[in-house]
Amino acid sequence: MSRHEYSPEEALTVLLSRVRGKNELLADRIAEAVDSGKDVSLREPSLDGGRKARQYRKVEPYTYEEGLQVALEALQAHLLEQPLCVNSFLENARGAAIGPPRTIFRGAGADLWNQMEPNQLRTEVGSEKAVRIEVKTETQIAREGEETVSLTPIGEDAIREQQKNFSDLRDLLTFAER
Repeated sequence: MSRHEYSPEEALTVLLSRVRGKNELLADRIAEAVDSGKDVSLREPSLDGGRKARQYRKVEPYTYEEGLQVALEALQAHLLEQPLCVNSFLENARGAAIGPPRTIFRGAGADLWNQMEPNQLRTEVGSEKAVRIEVKTETQIAREGEETVSLTPIGEDAIREQQKNFSDLRDLLTFAER
């Protein structure tokens, strides 16, 4: 007997509809991941007795319980692992200098360093960097939506809260027998 009053199918349907209400694109991506199915290898015995057994691969649909786990993994990647990657990247970028090193500008060149505008990417090691990721490339014809996205650090408290939320969600959506 399952420890919940709902089936894996109902849980998956509700989860996807709730995500769709917040973010249509994310819901579509999760549905694609669930609908992609799983790759299985099958073996078929030979019919004439003398030949080798035939082995082949095919894609089978996930069970609702497996699909629910795939949906949770996709949500976790989007809502928890991406912020951790962003924080890690921003911390690594803090340890890098951007622009020409000050030592290149000696003598009269030192004045040039001091005259450089901040928008000329003159940042020191240890300083926070403004990071933008190009979403739409220069070669794309269609120019709809945002072209760049700024990366900002996510607080440790927010990440811990999200981890707790996922732990609670996994408990609600685990259908192991008692």
